[in-house]
Amino acid sequence: MSSLEVQLVTMGVSVIPSLVVQLVTVGVSVISFYKFIDVKHLEIENSETQESDYFLYGKIVKDFVYSREQLLDENESDVVADHDELRDSPSSTFILSLQDHRLYFIKEFTLSPTLSNFKLLVEHLIKLQISEIIDEIHTRKKEMNKLNGGTIKVPSKKSLRISYPSPSIEIVKLSSPDGIMEFINSMKSVNRFELKINKTNHEADLSSLFKVLRDQNKEMGPDSKNTLIYNKGKKSLKHEKVIELAKAASEDNNVNFLVKGDAVDGGPVSGTEEDFDLKMPISEIEETPELMAYKAHKTFWQLIKDGIVKQPRVDNIKLVQQKIKNIIELFGVWNSKK
Repeated sequence: MSSLEVQLVTMGVSVIPSLVVQLVTVGVSVISFYKFIDVKHLEIENSETQESDYFLYGKIVKDFVYSREQLLDENESDVVADHDELRDSPSSTFILSLQDHRLYFIKEFTLSPTLSNFKLLVEHLIKLQISEIIDEIHTRKKEMNKLNGGTIKVPSKKSLRISYPSPSIEIVKLSSPDGIMEFINSMKSVNRFELKINKTNHEADLSSLFKVLRDQNKEMGPDSKNTLIYNKGKKSLKHEKVIELAKAASEDNNVNFLVKGDAVDGGPVSGTEEDFDLKMPISEIEETPELMAYKAHKTFWQLIKDGIVKQPRVDNIKLVQQKIKNIIELFGVWNSKK
């Protein structure tokens, strides 16, 4: 393996069976199974804050089989029937901070699962878990109603889905402020700038504008979404103001942005935080996921020291720490790395 990179993103939520995806192309059938394995918990003593940081880490595996039906003959002038199959199970390592929801994601091979696969699997498993909770409550209420002569109200599954909604999961890649500034400054005209404000759990807003928008979003209802759009008039949007907001979105880590405009040659150009995603090069995969988690955590704090990324801020830190303690008590013994 030549070079590896750690992708840095933020997300909100947690996890575990498998998701089956079938992809069929002309002449080739690929059935992929995605599954989390070796999911564990880790405590790392943070020398910068003198406190413990807690993580979930493990692997997401893509298990699939290539199936072929024919090949070109030796002269490459005709095709001949030749059925064969090849199984492969590449993996990616994930390390999720329970305190600030930073996710370190490492693709170990070319065909390893992606961040998109990770998000879909988490959503799939949480929906399964919520369905099990709803079924259990509904069954228990029906049994209680039967034992009490029909005097107990049995909630419908539809009403229970309102009480136990599926969570909204967003994964936002951390972006490079320097790359954002260079890209926007290279544009002849900035024609449109969009900001999508994502909901957070306890992360603090680094911008007063984003705080106001999130507060309004909460008041509008649980499923509401907040998007702010700036369109140019006769002249370009001001480059320095767009850079300022795009950088703020990058530092907030919970805001998506889109900038569209014209290049110097007049052609259309556009960019999002995806185009400037921040990656940390690493020399090699460590022997154990625990050591890999420690290396990623240490490298991330070096990026904070170097001023490349902002230190995550968390509102109501005591409440968050109490929730983490509850998780620790629930799962028992934690692995520790000093």
